[in-house]
Amino acid sequence: MNYYRISKYDPTFRVNGIYQKDEWTSFSDVGKTYDDVTFTMEAYLDTEKRYTNLVLSIIEIQGVSSVTLGYLENPRHLSWKHHQKLISTEIEAFMRDSLRETCWGQITANDFIWEAGYDYYIHVGCSLDQATMANMTLSYGLFVEPWEPIESL
Repeated sequence: MNYYRISKYDPTFRVNGIYQKDEWTSFSDVGKTYDDVTFTMEAYLDTEKRYTNLVLSIIEIQGVSSVTLGYLENPRHLSWKHHQKLISTEIEAFMRDSLRETCWGQITANDFIWEAGYDYYIHVGCSLDQATMANMTLSYGLFVEPWEPIESL
């Protein structure tokens, strides 16, 4: 399995591992100002949709028919349960909840894993090669980098 870190952050703005642009990093940043521009809910929802659509495309391309909540932490929604099987609309809803920091967990299947990271990064493990992932993420206006999972991925 190949592991990737995917984000809205252009890696050319990273110097010695530190991102240099002043940008929003969380759902809670809606309404705040970055580079003299107010970060709107519309802008947030656009980015969130690009993230979820990308992951749903990866799942589809890999032919994954069923995913499970492989791990679940701090659920504020009683509807999410450990080892719950998810259908497509539930996958998107769980990713949204994770990106909005109301819960944290992993979506798992054979040759696939997804989790939200800190500062609006996501981590994906899948069988797709780096060139395919680069093309896919760019088509959604996102960026991908190889990633070494720390422990749970």
